Amino acid sequence: MNYSVQDTLDAIDELELPDQELVFDLFSKRIVERRREQIRLNADETLKAVKEGKAKKGNLQSLLLDLE
Repeated sequence: MNYSVQDTLDAIDELELPDQELVFDLFSKRIVERRREQIRLNADETLKAVKEGKAKKGNLQSLLLDLE
């Protein structure tokens, strides 16, 4: 079954306020977890690049020197 965003919002709008708050809380937590997963994947990718010598560690000054 495919529901549009509007269908979903309409269904949530029919819920009692405490249930709407529960839905909001649950989705807020899911979004936070997805962001954490994205950060973790990015960190893994960065660490792999560093180990393979495809990325460097340093500060802003060393970055600017590398860009020259």
